[in-house]
Amino acid sequence: MEIQASGGDIDFDITLSANSEPFDPVLCDDNGHMDDERVAIYRAEILERFRASPELRTASDAHWAETLVHHTTETQCRSMATLWASEFHEILFDIIPRQVSMPATEATELIAGLRTFLAFVRRESPDSFAERCLALLDGEATQRLERLLADTSNYGPAKWYVMSGLAAGFDMTSQAGLKAWQAHVEKHDLRVPVENMPRTAPQYKAPAKQRAMHKAKKAKRKAQRAARNKNRSR
Repeated sequence: MEIQASGGDIDFDITLSANSEPFDPVLCDDNGHMDDERVAIYRAEILERFRASPELRTASDAHWAETLVHHTTETQCRSMATLWASEFHEILFDIIPRQVSMPATEATELIAGLRTFLAFVRRESPDSFAERCLALLDGEATQRLERLLADTSNYGPAKWYVMSGLAAGFDMTSQAGLKAWQAHVEKHDLRVPVENMPRTAPQYKAPAKQRAMHKAKKAKRKAQRAARNKNRSR
């Protein structure tokens, strides 16, 4: 898009270019494709810096930071420095209530942990959208998130399974607890009560354009891994 303007004795043109698929050098290779190895390195590095930062207060802060970094890279294909406020809103009020198995009573702790982490991101990356993301945590954000976490119609299938196990008294945070719940489900042929099930299992759906982009990137990453493995085997 070009904007022409004049003022006094000065005439100037401004050319703005819009890219529907911003290039994130932190996570992408030289061709602009998401690189799984870079993603893993980025996650480890940013969380290590956060744990050593003056912003960190409690271990739970690091836990919620890890949750946000995971979904930022996995569902939005972005680093924290390039995450848009609208994408953070989607993670916070759509993806987390649908996918993260946690009691609604932890909403306050989650919001506090994200606020701490985003303050760290704002200091580390002044040009990021961290300030706008932080603004989404003000007002009634905690109450809204708590309502969404408590609404069972938001649960995806995996979250149904985990939350049902927790409600039945099983430790779903350990491998032993997961195995015990699985054995209990199979032994008693348990099913989620029909009256508590949504008519259709809710699934997270990103905008069509974003889903197409993510699908294409995933296919390219798979092809790249296959090519690397083929070269190593020679």
